[in-house]
Amino acid sequence: EMSSTNRAFQPVSTTGSSNTAKNVHQILVEGCGIPEVNGTYTLQPDKKKLGKPTYGKAGTWNGAPMKFEIFVGGVGTKTCCWYISAPGISAPNNTFYWTKREKRDAMSSSALPPESASQWKTHIAGKLPVPKLKRGIYRYR
Repeated sequence: EMSSTNRAFQPVSTTGSSNTAKNVHQILVEGCGIPEVNGTYTLQPDKKKLGKPTYGKAGTWNGAPMKFEIFVGGVGTKTCCWYISAPGISAPNNTFYWTKREKRDAMSSSALPPESASQWKTHIAGKLPVPKLKRGIYRYR
């Protein structure tokens, strides 16, 4: 296991065959109205939600250590969407941003969180502007 200091964020070609959940190891969140949410999220291979990849990063919230996550969550029983959230904060004040609902059976198993800010909306704890995401892979220096 190489230390994270040896890893450089390397954007993935958005049209390449590497742009799949299996190959996207990092997601860079930028430009959102909650500065603590910005940063590089890393794939958590053993933590899938609804069969989709989950990405996480360590950060702080009100001075205390906090984990932030990008994941798919259910909205009712038939639909789901992507969330950017801090599970350690009491709900519902732990959810910052979300995407529009999709039918659960329509979301492909290789689904990745959308990169365009136009796909994201503020949730209860979010503030404008909404984030832009960049998908990345590890490149060792």
